[in-house]
Amino acid sequence: IGKTYNVTESLKYFPPTDVWMLGGLSPTALVHDYGILLDPETGSEVEFEDAPQKSRFGRGKNFDEKAWRQASKEWREKLRRSYYLVDLRRKILVFLEAPHPETYMRLRPILSHDVFEIHYRFTDKTGKGALRTMHVVLRGWPATIFCTTDLKYVEDLATRGFTVTPEMGKTKYLAAVGLEGEKHSQPWRFNDDHELKPLRYFIQVLSDRLNLGNRVVIPYSQQLAAVYPATLPRDMRDFKHFLALIELSCLLHVFQRPAVLLNDTVYFMANMKDFLKALELLKGIE
Repeated sequence: IGKTYNVTESLKYFPPTDVWMLGGLSPTALVHDYGILLDPETGSEVEFEDAPQKSRFGRGKNFDEKAWRQASKEWREKLRRSYYLVDLRRKILVFLEAPHPETYMRLRPILSHDVFEIHYRFTDKTGKGALRTMHVVLRGWPATIFCTTDLKYVEDLATRGFTVTPEMGKTKYLAAVGLEGEKHSQPWRFNDDHELKPLRYFIQVLSDRLNLGNRVVIPYSQQLAAVYPATLPRDMRDFKHFLALIELSCLLHVFQRPAVLLNDTVYFMANMKDFLKALELLKGIE
């Protein structure tokens, strides 16, 4: 039904470094592909090229075995203290297929915004086949998109975000077939996307304008809470998501919104246009 097409077409406007296209990713693959090994004492990255080499301590009778053993001991201690950091801030995680169950379980607290950092350990094999315990830190709250038809994921994700099913019908099928016909009969028309460059530029400018310390104020949120229908347990989370849509609309139009500086924090003020935009989006996926 085209569950990945809409996602990939929309995300081409974002910087490629911010978008992680993921498949059935295992926890170890997440760490190896996106993790950085850090020394907690210095905060700097641990470079494996810095591991002590036996040849540096002399040869034959000039070999300093004591210094070699001490350097090796210090290196092992440094690795024991170190941890892998997977920084998820300002990232868009896209699971084109259902993720590995263990990976999903690791990400669940982040999807719920329960904690900003998650620490966990797991056993992994070294290059020599030996087992070692890895300390991993997942940091930050990314945007996440799951393209899946697996009901067990759909049900669990339903309260952690918005669940949308692409439209299905004859009109869509005919339009999709027609588009493919155009692409193959007049390919030169599709070589250049005239919207791509300016929209990418806008996203970059917007990203530079905002930072992780910016906040949004919704002046009418208490009045909205008073009339919001809350009869089911999930309504508590759904209301948070509704407010999040208002905040996102405000941030998207940040150059047209007033801002207040209070205690070194910038607060942008959402207006009624943001409410109406969020309501329109909510009706579309209701």
